[in-house]
Amino acid sequence: MAYLMHAGHDSLTNGRLWPQLQAMANAFLKQDSASHRRDIRDLAHRSDGTIAVIDLPQTADQSSGKKKPPASLENSRIFRRPAKPPWKIASFSSFIHHRHDDTEIPEEGLDREEMGHVQFRVTETGDPSQSIGDIGRFEASARAGLFFHELLEKIDFTAAPADAPWRHLVENRIRHYGFDHHWREPIMAMLQRVIHTPLQNHDGSIYALHQVSSKQRLNELAFHLPLGAVTAASLGQAFSACRQPVFQDRLPMLMNQLDFTLSGGYLKGYIDLVLRHDHRYFIVDWKSNLLGGMFEDYRLSRLGKVMESDFYFLQYHLYTLALDQYLRSSCPDYSYQRDSGGIYYLFIRGMRSFAGSTTGVFFDRPAPELIGDLRRALGIPSTTIEDLHQAF
Repeated sequence: MAYLMHAGHDSLTNGRLWPQLQAMANAFLKQDSASHRRDIRDLAHRSDGTIAVIDLPQTADQSSGKKKPPASLENSRIFRRPAKPPWKIASFSSFIHHRHDDTEIPEEGLDREEMGHVQFRVTETGDPSQSIGDIGRFEASARAGLFFHELLEKIDFTAAPADAPWRHLVENRIRHYGFDHHWREPIMAMLQRVIHTPLQNHDGSIYALHQVSSKQRLNELAFHLPLGAVTAASLGQAFSACRQPVFQDRLPMLMNQLDFTLSGGYLKGYIDLVLRHDHRYFIVDWKSNLLGGMFEDYRLSRLGKVMESDFYFLQYHLYTLALDQYLRSSCPDYSYQRDSGGIYYLFIRGMRSFAGSTTGVFFDRPAPELIGDLRRALGIPSTTIEDLHQAF
């Protein structure tokens, strides 16, 4: 401010900025208020009318020089009503922020995979066919998580991995994120496994990502859902209706580890991928967690433990509810029972199908009753496109 108001139009002409600023500051501190006022009026004079100097009006108390007596605290009222819980914009990360087990929580927008998974270690055996290969030595970090997410968002699943667009994209993103070029082949091999690993539906039908065209994909679907009053306990009660066998009715007990209370607000988030196949909508969440160096480390029982420990079960139920709300409000004649296919959590480093066994894939299709219970627990309106048409 001293430089702007008092430097003068001919200051700092020889490029020696810091010494002159120091000298200016010393000179400014030695000036009295009359000198400061002259400098400011001179600046206003040279501004061709763009700057005006106006004295602040004085109040009656200021002109008389009297000071108001301090307010008495003897009769101050005491606030006795209980404070309402905060109204806020919540997310999956904020829901799990306070946990009774003192587990480190990732920053907003980052999964545990992007912080490094400390409870699992890379293991090796003498059988190379059982190893995930060099991709098991690729770093597990925030940088790696963002790198993989961007690749999977941009690649064309239906194109052959050996084609030039794939190679160019992978090479470009490797340079952009600062990884060594020798990682290209391990990454290309992993991506090929990802798009060819069979994905099974709840009705037993099977397909793979290489059958899904770009027109049937919606990447990074953002959502903001209105929230009512909700607590961790009320949300946990809804999970008593979860019938996913891998969790063995443990979800309400796990939800007891959380501690949050909201009076309302919004629930926000981003779904990695929504795809449409065989007239059904599916959610895909990419996980680059490093669970070990063998495909066996990515078997379903192991994935179930990660889904519990990192509270991904809560995340994917919130995503399922968000997509259901989106489709209810945008698609005429939408039915969850008929049109919802389910959700895949794809642990991309360990995805493979070998000898009739698939690894790296966690799938669930929550029951419609559970999604309804979650909607009521969160206080989210049950709005359909017909309701919107009647409102407008």
